[in-house]
Amino acid sequence: QSAYITYLVFAPHWLVPARIKREELDVERAKDALYYEKTGYDLVDPGTPRESVRQLPGPTNSLGFVKIIFPNEHSVFMHDTPAKGLFQYPVRTFSHGCMRLEQPVEMARTLLTLDGQWDADKYEELKKQWDEIDFTPLQAAFDRAAYETLRRTAAGLEESVVLRKPIPVHVEYYTVRVGEDGHAQFLADPYRHDERRLR
Repeated sequence: QSAYITYLVFAPHWLVPARIKREELDVERAKDALYYEKTGYDLVDPGTPRESVRQLPGPTNSLGFVKIIFPNEHSVFMHDTPAKGLFQYPVRTFSHGCMRLEQPVEMARTLLTLDGQWDADKYEELKKQWDEIDFTPLQAAFDRAAYETLRRTAAGLEESVVLRKPIPVHVEYYTVRVGEDGHAQFLADPYRHDERRLR
């Protein structure tokens, strides 16, 4: 797919896809009615058919400190991650489909420097505030007022930056390639695209 990077989001929320909410997070909430609040999530329209959940900004947020958006038909984007240890593995298909970056802040700095918008002091201060978001004390002793204060603080951190000049990005996915020796190399198909095509 080919697209253009059009904007970045620092200290992003993660709007949890309905399937992940239903199959993973709601399973945990069934064990503890306060699971979302204790682990840094915010329910939107709770108890209604439109109920959704978003993970608040902070060091445990699945998108990390920055996400980089290139609007595309697959809704895929690049993002930071709190799971830095996953980069030690040669095969890293652990995400639900988006692209984790090993050096996301450096990528953001490069993009915004090229665009004439990088402000080191501003983003260092924002990162410091983001680092201080910590929901773990609520797991030992839940306090509704403390949660609401933390929720408001975290929610207010998110900041978007629109690029003045969009930057092209091209993503390729191959399951077969020709090696330097001229022989075919058959690769893994973790997203099962070949299976769907063959069907």
